Amino acid sequence: MSGIYIIAMFRMAIATAGGIAGEKDARTWPILLVTSLEDKDIIRGKIIAAIRRNIPLLMLYLILSFIFMVVRVGINRFGFYMIYAFLFMIIGLISSMLLMVGMGSYFGVRFKNATAAIAATIASYLILEFILGIVFSLFFGLFISRMIGGVTWLFYIVQIVNRMIIGGIGIYLAWCAVRRLRRDIF
Repeated sequence: MSGIYIIAMFRMAIATAGGIAGEKDARTWPILLVTSLEDKDIIRGKIIAAIRRNIPLLMLYLILSFIFMVVRVGINRFGFYMIYAFLFMIIGLISSMLLMVGMGSYFGVRFKNATAAIAATIASYLILEFILGIVFSLFFGLFISRMIGGVTWLFYIVQIVNRMIIGGIGIYLAWCAVRRLRRDIF
């Protein structure tokens, strides 16, 4: 399941960053900018195309994850925890998608070469997910278990806030891509 997730995220990076910077490589970017499309429509179109291409993989990931959770916990104990864990997984997936397409569009606009834009997007994604996802989660998990006494609901709230921050960074980077769209055309 993790392999499917990573493949979907990398394909999103290739679709967004490679879609914009690839047009610069092919010298079709100035032609696209001459059309009557607004800057936000161009970026939105690239983002929607990247997400649409990866819907089958993302749905497969969600289905396999749900089956894994049911098998691991058991059908008899299926309840609020399972629903909450599945919703949390969907929130995490959406925030990662927002981060990936936001970074892909931003680096696609910033770089002239598709390979450099894709590499910067993937490297930044891995670094941000490591710092905000893993290190922050482990630190706060240890803090809650040692200092506060293991308040589980507080840990989940912090995880949701963490995911919202990651999604917010992606939205902000997409907005920055819209602002920089017509700079450094050639």
